[in-house]
Amino acid sequence: MNESKLVERLRRHDEAALSDVIQTYTRLVSGVVYNLSGSRLSISDIEEITADTFAALWFNAEKVQEGCLKGYLLCIAKNKARDRLRKIKIDEDNDIENLDIISEMTVEGEIEEQMLSDALKDALDEIGEPDREIMIRHYYFCQSSTRIAEALEMKPKTVKTKILRAKDKLRKILTERGFTL
Repeated sequence: MNESKLVERLRRHDEAALSDVIQTYTRLVSGVVYNLSGSRLSISDIEEITADTFAALWFNAEKVQEGCLKGYLLCIAKNKARDRLRKIKIDEDNDIENLDIISEMTVEGEIEEQMLSDALKDALDEIGEPDREIMIRHYYFCQSSTRIAEALEMKPKTVKTKILRAKDKLRKILTERGFTL
């Protein structure tokens, strides 16, 4: 099934489209949830998170960008699994001191994430064009190599090669700046 047509059908709230998505992606979504949980979630929790993921897709189908259905689903699944794991942690600890520690760790994590994001933006500027534009189109806008190639008047194979080389350049720059990837 063509993903763009499938997404369009989801946006029109075609229940058969949701059924197709569920049939296609249930194993992948539940596998991601299971792997992320490290066996801390029960089978029924994993099934519930998987179902909640597809429900979230159904109610937010208009937000799915073309070519990003799988990534969108996996992002929802990861967030829902992390939320459930946080809830389990809070329920287990259930005292105010531990809640404060969790909040501080979250703030610290957000700061580190922002620092990495800023460093990545600088590194993207450093690798220059057209590599910068290719990476932004591929990773931020979820565009395929074919679509990028058309927009930049290149061959798809050239775009794929540039993505691999740019990833190596970015990894090297970020490592030199003290980030471990």
